[in-house]
Amino acid sequence: MKLGLVAFPLYRSLLLDAALSETPLLDAALANEGATLQLLDGFAQTDEVLQLDAVLMLGCWGYHNDPQQYLRYIDWLEASGVAVINPAELLRWNMDKRYLLDLQRQGVSVAPLRHHPQRARLDLGHEVRQAGYVRYVLKPTVSANAQKTRVCHGPPDAETCALADEILQHSGLIIQPYFDALVTSGELSFLFFGGRFSHAVCKVPKPGDFRSQPSFGAHLAPFEPSPELLRQAAQALAAVPSAQALPYARVDGFVQDGQLLLVELELIEPFLFLRSTPDPARAAQRFAQSVVAAVSAKK
Repeated sequence: MKLGLVAFPLYRSLLLDAALSETPLLDAALANEGATLQLLDGFAQTDEVLQLDAVLMLGCWGYHNDPQQYLRYIDWLEASGVAVINPAELLRWNMDKRYLLDLQRQGVSVAPLRHHPQRARLDLGHEVRQAGYVRYVLKPTVSANAQKTRVCHGPPDAETCALADEILQHSGLIIQPYFDALVTSGELSFLFFGGRFSHAVCKVPKPGDFRSQPSFGAHLAPFEPSPELLRQAAQALAAVPSAQALPYARVDGFVQDGQLLLVELELIEPFLFLRSTPDPARAAQRFAQSVVAAVSAKK
Protein backbone atom coordinates (compact mmCIF):
# COMPACT_ATOMS: atom_id res chain seq x y z
CA MET A 1 0.00 0.00 0.00
CA LYS A 2 1.36 3.41 -1.03
CA LEU A 3 0.31 6.42 1.00
CA GLY A 4 1.08 10.10 0.63
CA LEU A 5 0.95 12.73 3.35
CA VAL A 6 0.40 16.37 2.40
CA ALA A 7 3.25 18.15 4.18
CA PHE A 8 3.34 21.94 4.21
CA PRO A 9 6.59 23.68 5.28
CA LEU A 10 5.41 24.18 8.88
CA TYR A 11 4.70 20.47 9.23
CA ARG A 12 8.05 19.58 7.66
CA SER A 13 9.82 21.87 10.12
CA LEU A 14 8.89 19.45 12.90
CA LEU A 15 11.25 16.90 11.36
CA LEU A 16 14.04 18.99 12.85
CA ASP A 17 12.63 18.68 16.37
CA ALA A 18 13.12 15.19 17.80
CA ALA A 19 10.79 15.96 20.70
CA LEU A 20 7.84 16.79 18.42
CA SER A 21 8.37 15.12 15.04
CA GLU A 22 5.82 12.39 14.46
CA THR A 23 6.78 11.40 10.93
CA PRO A 24 9.44 8.80 11.88
CA LEU A 25 6.93 7.11 14.19
CA LEU A 26 4.31 7.06 11.44
CA ASP A 27 6.82 5.73 8.89
CA ALA A 28 7.80 2.82 11.13
CA ALA A 29 4.25 1.99 12.19
CA LEU A 30 2.90 2.01 8.63
CA ALA A 31 5.82 -0.13 7.45
CA ASN A 32 4.81 -2.72 10.05
CA GLU A 33 1.37 -2.75 8.43
CA GLY A 34 2.82 -3.20 4.92
CA ALA A 35 2.42 0.43 3.85
CA THR A 36 4.89 3.06 2.68
CA LEU A 37 4.54 6.77 3.39
CA GLN A 38 5.91 9.64 1.35
CA LEU A 39 5.65 13.33 2.07
CA LEU A 40 4.00 15.42 -0.65
CA ASP A 41 4.99 18.98 -1.43
CA GLY A 42 1.82 20.89 -0.67
CA PHE A 43 -1.21 20.18 -2.81
CA ALA A 44 0.77 18.34 -5.48
CA GLN A 45 -1.18 17.31 -8.60
CA THR A 46 1.29 14.97 -10.24
CA ASP A 47 1.37 11.55 -11.88
CA GLU A 48 3.19 10.33 -8.78
CA VAL A 49 0.21 11.21 -6.61
CA LEU A 50 -2.11 9.36 -8.99
CA GLN A 51 -0.18 6.14 -8.26
CA LEU A 52 -0.94 6.35 -4.54
CA ASP A 53 -3.61 4.33 -2.81
CA ALA A 54 -4.56 7.25 -0.56
CA VAL A 55 -3.55 10.75 0.46
CA LEU A 56 -3.60 11.87 4.09
CA MET A 57 -4.26 15.57 4.66
CA LEU A 58 -2.56 15.39 8.04
CA GLY A 59 0.24 17.87 7.33
CA CYS A 60 -1.57 20.65 5.45
CA TRP A 61 -0.70 23.15 8.18
CA GLY A 62 -1.69 26.42 6.56
CA TYR A 63 -4.50 25.31 4.25
CA HIS A 64 -6.73 27.99 5.84
CA ASN A 65 -4.66 30.67 4.11
CA ASP A 66 -6.12 29.50 0.78
CA PRO A 67 -9.22 27.43 1.55
CA GLN A 68 -10.36 27.42 -2.08
CA GLN A 69 -7.12 25.74 -3.15
CA TYR A 70 -7.66 23.18 -0.38
CA LEU A 71 -11.17 22.43 -1.65
CA ARG A 72 -9.98 22.19 -5.27
CA TYR A 73 -7.32 19.67 -4.26
CA ILE A 74 -9.84 17.44 -2.53
CA ASP A 75 -12.04 17.66 -5.64
CA TRP A 76 -9.06 16.71 -7.83
CA LEU A 77 -8.17 13.70 -5.69
CA GLU A 78 -11.77 12.49 -5.75
CA ALA A 79 -12.07 12.97 -9.51
CA SER A 80 -8.76 11.11 -9.99
CA GLY A 81 -9.93 8.13 -7.96
CA VAL A 82 -7.36 8.61 -5.18
CA ALA A 83 -8.78 7.89 -1.73
CA VAL A 84 -8.67 10.77 0.74
CA ILE A 85 -8.09 10.35 4.48
CA ASN A 86 -10.22 11.43 6.31
CA PRO A 87 -13.23 11.10 3.95
CA ALA A 88 -13.60 14.03 1.58
CA GLU A 89 -17.08 15.07 2.68
CA LEU A 90 -15.91 15.39 6.28
CA LEU A 91 -12.75 17.25 5.28
CA ARG A 92 -14.95 19.84 3.59
CA TRP A 93 -17.40 20.03 6.49
CA ASN A 94 -14.69 20.35 9.13
CA MET A 95 -12.95 23.23 7.34
CA ASP A 96 -15.33 25.88 8.70
CA LYS A 97 -16.05 26.03 12.42
CA ARG A 98 -19.71 26.62 11.74
CA TYR A 99 -19.80 22.82 11.99
CA LEU A 100 -19.98 23.47 15.73
CA LEU A 101 -23.54 24.70 15.17
CA ASP A 102 -24.39 21.38 13.51
CA LEU A 103 -23.03 19.48 16.51
CA GLN A 104 -24.84 21.81 18.90
CA ARG A 105 -28.13 21.06 17.16
CA GLN A 106 -27.44 17.35 17.67
CA GLY A 107 -27.13 17.83 21.40
CA VAL A 108 -23.33 18.00 21.74
CA SER A 109 -22.17 20.20 24.63
CA VAL A 110 -20.34 22.88 22.65
CA ALA A 111 -18.60 25.75 24.43
CA PRO A 112 -20.94 28.77 24.21
CA LEU A 113 -20.52 30.81 21.04
CA ARG A 114 -22.17 33.35 18.81
CA HIS A 115 -21.73 32.89 15.07
CA HIS A 116 -21.99 35.44 12.28
CA PRO A 117 -21.75 34.31 8.64
CA GLN A 118 -19.26 35.67 6.15
CA ARG A 119 -20.01 39.24 4.95
CA ALA A 120 -22.56 39.79 7.73
CA ARG A 121 -23.01 43.41 8.82
CA LEU A 122 -22.21 43.44 12.52
CA ASP A 123 -22.53 46.04 15.24
CA LEU A 124 -19.93 44.46 17.51
CA GLY A 125 -20.57 46.81 20.40
CA HIS A 126 -24.29 45.98 20.38
CA GLU A 127 -23.53 42.27 20.10
CA VAL A 128 -21.18 42.33 23.10
CA ARG A 129 -23.65 44.33 25.22
CA GLN A 130 -26.49 41.98 24.28
CA ALA A 131 -24.42 38.93 25.17
CA GLY A 132 -23.34 40.48 28.47
CA TYR A 133 -19.69 39.75 27.74
CA VAL A 134 -17.01 41.56 29.72
CA ARG A 135 -14.06 39.50 28.53
CA TYR A 136 -14.47 37.67 25.25
CA VAL A 137 -12.69 36.16 22.25
CA LEU A 138 -13.02 36.89 18.53
CA LYS A 139 -11.88 34.34 15.95
CA PRO A 140 -12.52 33.38 12.32
CA THR A 141 -14.45 30.24 11.47
CA VAL A 142 -11.76 29.32 8.92
CA SER A 143 -8.50 29.51 10.82
CA ALA A 144 -5.79 27.54 12.60
CA ASN A 145 -3.11 28.03 15.24
CA ALA A 146 -5.01 30.97 16.80
CA GLN A 147 -4.61 33.10 13.67
CA LYS A 148 -6.52 36.41 13.96
CA THR A 149 -7.79 35.31 17.37
CA ARG A 150 -8.02 38.11 19.92
CA VAL A 151 -8.94 38.34 23.58
CA CYS A 152 -10.94 41.51 24.26
CA HIS A 153 -12.09 43.26 27.42
CA GLY A 154 -14.96 45.69 27.72
CA PRO A 155 -16.62 47.64 24.89
CA PRO A 156 -14.79 46.99 21.60
CA ASP A 157 -12.50 49.76 20.41
CA ALA A 158 -12.03 50.81 16.80
CA GLU A 159 -9.18 48.34 16.25
CA THR A 160 -11.26 45.41 17.53
CA CYS A 161 -14.23 46.40 15.38
CA ALA A 162 -11.93 46.65 12.36
CA LEU A 163 -10.61 43.15 13.06
CA ALA A 164 -14.14 41.76 13.23
CA ASP A 165 -14.99 43.43 9.90
CA GLU A 166 -11.78 42.09 8.34
CA ILE A 167 -12.55 38.55 9.51
CA LEU A 168 -16.08 38.76 8.08
CA GLN A 169 -14.69 39.63 4.66
CA HIS A 170 -13.01 36.23 4.44
CA SER A 171 -14.96 33.86 6.69
CA GLY A 172 -17.57 33.65 9.40
CA LEU A 173 -16.91 35.12 12.84
CA ILE A 174 -17.20 33.43 16.23
CA ILE A 175 -17.56 35.41 19.44
CA GLN A 176 -17.15 33.51 22.70
CA PRO A 177 -16.81 34.41 26.35
CA TYR A 178 -13.30 34.07 27.71
CA PHE A 179 -13.08 30.65 29.35
CA ASP A 180 -10.93 30.85 32.48
CA ALA A 181 -10.86 27.05 32.72
CA LEU A 182 -8.91 26.85 29.46
CA VAL A 183 -6.08 28.81 31.06
CA THR A 184 -6.18 27.55 34.63
CA SER A 185 -6.84 23.84 33.98
CA GLY A 186 -5.88 23.55 30.31
CA GLU A 187 -7.44 22.21 27.14
CA LEU A 188 -7.91 18.47 26.80
CA SER A 189 -7.30 16.63 23.54
CA PHE A 190 -8.72 13.13 23.07
CA LEU A 191 -7.29 11.11 20.14
CA PHE A 192 -9.45 8.48 18.46
CA PHE A 193 -8.17 6.14 15.75
CA GLY A 194 -10.74 4.09 13.86
CA GLY A 195 -13.35 5.32 16.31
CA ARG A 196 -11.46 3.89 19.28
CA PHE A 197 -9.88 5.98 22.00
CA SER A 198 -6.08 5.96 21.85
CA HIS A 199 -4.76 8.58 24.28
CA ALA A 200 -5.30 12.06 25.68
CA VAL A 201 -3.18 15.05 26.61
CA CYS A 202 -3.68 18.22 28.61
CA LYS A 203 -2.35 21.49 27.15
CA VAL A 204 -1.86 24.36 29.59
CA PRO A 205 -0.98 27.78 28.13
CA LYS A 206 2.20 29.41 29.33
CA PRO A 207 1.76 32.10 32.00
CA GLY A 208 0.18 35.24 30.58
CA ASP A 209 -1.07 33.53 27.41
CA PHE A 210 -4.39 31.96 26.43
CA ARG A 211 -3.24 29.82 23.50
CA SER A 212 -2.98 26.08 24.09
CA GLN A 213 -0.80 25.22 21.07
CA PRO A 214 2.72 23.88 21.78
CA SER A 215 4.06 26.36 19.21
CA PHE A 216 3.09 29.14 21.63
CA GLY A 217 4.84 27.53 24.57
CA ALA A 218 1.94 25.58 26.06
CA HIS A 219 2.89 22.79 28.46
CA LEU A 220 1.90 19.26 27.35
CA ALA A 221 1.26 16.36 29.69
CA PRO A 222 -0.32 12.93 29.25
CA PHE A 223 -3.86 12.86 30.62
CA GLU A 224 -5.81 9.85 31.86
CA PRO A 225 -9.49 10.74 31.45
CA SER A 226 -12.14 9.48 33.81
CA PRO A 227 -14.69 7.06 32.30
CA GLU A 228 -17.25 9.87 32.36
CA LEU A 229 -15.05 12.37 30.50
CA LEU A 230 -14.11 9.71 27.97
CA ARG A 231 -17.80 8.93 27.47
CA GLN A 232 -18.52 12.61 26.81
CA ALA A 233 -15.64 12.91 24.32
CA ALA A 234 -16.80 9.79 22.48
CA GLN A 235 -20.35 11.12 22.47
CA ALA A 236 -19.20 14.34 20.78
CA LEU A 237 -17.40 12.35 18.09
CA ALA A 238 -20.38 10.02 17.62
CA ALA A 239 -22.44 12.98 16.39
CA VAL A 240 -20.34 12.88 13.20
CA PRO A 241 -21.68 10.53 10.48
CA SER A 242 -19.63 7.32 10.23
CA ALA A 243 -17.44 8.42 13.14
CA GLN A 244 -16.55 4.83 13.99
CA ALA A 245 -14.83 4.46 10.63
CA LEU A 246 -12.74 7.63 10.84
CA PRO A 247 -9.02 6.78 10.66
CA TYR A 248 -8.23 9.66 13.01
CA ALA A 249 -10.05 12.34 14.99
CA ARG A 250 -9.19 14.68 17.82
CA VAL A 251 -11.76 15.99 20.26
CA ASP A 252 -10.64 19.24 21.95
CA GLY A 253 -12.44 20.74 24.91
CA PHE A 254 -12.30 21.79 28.54
CA VAL A 255 -14.12 20.80 31.69
CA GLN A 256 -16.55 23.10 33.44
CA ASP A 257 -18.70 21.85 36.34
CA GLY A 258 -17.91 18.27 35.39
CA GLN A 259 -19.03 18.74 31.77
CA LEU A 260 -16.70 18.49 28.78
CA LEU A 261 -17.38 21.49 26.56
CA LEU A 262 -16.29 21.01 22.96
CA VAL A 263 -13.97 23.66 21.53
CA GLU A 264 -13.06 21.95 18.27
CA LEU A 265 -13.37 18.64 16.49
CA GLU A 266 -10.14 18.19 14.53
CA LEU A 267 -10.65 15.94 11.48
CA ILE A 268 -8.24 17.54 8.97
CA GLU A 269 -4.71 18.17 10.25
CA PRO A 270 -4.53 17.55 14.00
CA PHE A 271 -1.22 17.13 15.72
CA LEU A 272 -1.47 13.60 17.14
CA PHE A 273 0.61 14.10 20.32
CA LEU A 274 2.16 10.66 19.84
CA ARG A 275 5.28 11.56 21.80
CA SER A 276 3.19 12.69 24.76
CA THR A 277 2.00 9.15 25.44
CA PRO A 278 3.67 6.53 27.65
CA ASP A 279 4.26 4.36 24.55
CA PRO A 280 4.60 6.51 21.39
CA ALA A 281 5.33 3.53 19.12
CA ARG A 282 2.17 1.75 20.26
CA ALA A 283 0.06 4.86 19.75
CA ALA A 284 1.53 5.23 16.24
CA GLN A 285 0.69 1.59 15.54
CA ARG A 286 -2.93 2.17 16.48
CA PHE A 287 -3.01 5.07 14.04
CA ALA A 288 -1.37 3.02 11.26
CA GLN A 289 -3.77 0.11 11.72
CA SER A 290 -6.80 2.39 11.46
CA VAL A 291 -5.47 4.10 8.32
CA VAL A 292 -4.59 0.85 6.56
CA ALA A 293 -7.96 -0.63 7.46
CA ALA A 294 -9.78 2.42 6.08
CA VAL A 295 -7.83 2.42 2.80
CA SER A 296 -8.31 -1.34 2.38
CA ALA A 297 -12.05 -0.91 2.85
CA LYS A 298 -12.14 1.58 -0.05
CA LYS A 299 -10.57 -0.86 -2.52
